[in-house]
Amino acid sequence: MIESDEQVMARVARGDHDAFGVYCGRYSPRIFGLIVKVLGFGAEAEDLLQDVLLEIWRRSGQYKAEIGSVETWSLMLTRSRSIDRLRSRRSERARMQRVAEGLREPAEHPPEVGPELSEMFEGLSDDQKSVLTLAYQHGLSREQIAYTLEIPVGTVKTRIRAAIRALGDAMADTAERSRP
Repeated sequence: MIESDEQVMARVARGDHDAFGVYCGRYSPRIFGLIVKVLGFGAEAEDLLQDVLLEIWRRSGQYKAEIGSVETWSLMLTRSRSIDRLRSRRSERARMQRVAEGLREPAEHPPEVGPELSEMFEGLSDDQKSVLTLAYQHGLSREQIAYTLEIPVGTVKTRIRAAIRALGDAMADTAERSRP
């Protein structure tokens, strides 16, 4: 005999892992479908699915059959978490746009360092100065730098690598010149 959704949820609330497996089999596709409608398909949607299922496991004791169906309760919780994630994403984009507006120009001054390193920094290309300044002075990730400068992440990695290599070469040259 097939258990009703309410019976399955009651077992989940008691910590029954098998019942949670039944629940996930019934509702994961619908939950994921709603997440994808709100966020779009991708790793973020998959991560949110895991978060929502974990929250359902933890909050299963709060489900009240007299208020609504298991499906309604599950999808309302999913909708709420999806909208929260969308707002968080928009907030992060807005923050990154504010950062980008102030940082599109190459750095005029490198991070506070000694005069020799400052001179070496000035020898870098504007592109290399920009990525190093965003990474080391402003603490942005490669993905955030890519978003800020509107370039691919791979380009950010290449520019950082080239800048560090150029600084290393300049340091080696300075050390070589300073030897007696």
